[in-house]
Amino acid sequence: MKILCINNIIDSKLGGGTATRTKQLSKFLAEKSHTVELLSLNMGDLEDSKEMLKRVKVTLLKTINERFYFPAFSDFHKIESSVKESDLVHMMNHWTFINIVAGYYARKHSIPYLVCPAGALRIFGRSKIIKKIFNFTFGNHLLRKASSIILINKDEASEFKNNICYENQVISIIPNGIDQENYRLNISTTTLDLPSDKFVLFLGRLNQIKGPDILFNSFASVSAKFPELNLVFAGPDEGLKSMIEKQASMLGLSDRVYFTGFLDIDSKREVLSKCTMLVIPSRKEAMSIVVLEGAVLKKPVVFTNACGVDDFELNNIGITTEVSVESIAKGIEKVLSSEINAEKIALDAYEFTIKHYSWNSVVEKHIQLFEKIIY
Repeated sequence: MKILCINNIIDSKLGGGTATRTKQLSKFLAEKSHTVELLSLNMGDLEDSKEMLKRVKVTLLKTINERFYFPAFSDFHKIESSVKESDLVHMMNHWTFINIVAGYYARKHSIPYLVCPAGALRIFGRSKIIKKIFNFTFGNHLLRKASSIILINKDEASEFKNNICYENQVISIIPNGIDQENYRLNISTTTLDLPSDKFVLFLGRLNQIKGPDILFNSFASVSAKFPELNLVFAGPDEGLKSMIEKQASMLGLSDRVYFTGFLDIDSKREVLSKCTMLVIPSRKEAMSIVVLEGAVLKKPVVFTNACGVDDFELNNIGITTEVSVESIAKGIEKVLSSEINAEKIALDAYEFTIKHYSWNSVVEKHIQLFEKIIY
């Protein structure tokens, strides 16, 4: 098959989980001997993607507006050409004009396309009015005409069925995956400033949705009981770092709270390998890839019931908490209460992740869906 994968950004620092999922899907499709092209905007640092995408044709488009990810009109012919030459188009994300343009050309040339919103359909944060206008004029039509909508889990599927754009489209549930090979490489020695003692790790963007403020307060509530425990925030700041620093200073915890900024894959492996536990305090996610990253490195994972890892919760894998300071604090205490218990939590999560979420199995679900649509 000739598959065109589209995401507005493929730089992991700027694009986060959707960039990672798009690149991994492209990589594993190519490894299965399919012809894959990845279409994206020319934004960010793409050096870390070259090795992963060595078997994938990457087409980058000029950008005329980086806030709204608008491709240059002069590059529309590249979008049309890429769509025409494919058997199927897979679009990631939702609030992006590159999908709108590609969807138009796909319908024009009768090329089937799928959309994976990856939790992006809910309207929140800034630009609410602009997003509503976007949906009214373009977004809803794009989704209604898709051959299938790929959703991450059952919760996202239920939400989608209550969305105004739902018109009995075919829904396929395919979770995020983990590339285990990325975590088998030798751990490099970096210049990260990490605690020499035990530490709780937060891995993600420092914004409201990801919940780093909740985790800090949970950590603060157990800090006296576990004086050797530290807290590391690993990820780019999106507005909450200064608030957390101020609170840490007021509580006398500044020397126990660390910030690393954005981490590349080598540094991420290092900090994951050294942490005592990984905590994901998200207020809302389609499905947290970070949970899988911690599990594949055999670390105890503590996550809220808003992280979108339904199967983990149903099978009692890891420690599930409410989205609250008290509940997350109890999860942290549970890991620290017994090393034997912590090791079992970590091993169970590792085995479950390898069995159900490796990209080798996730890509097969995509291939089966693509073949059903094309043939």
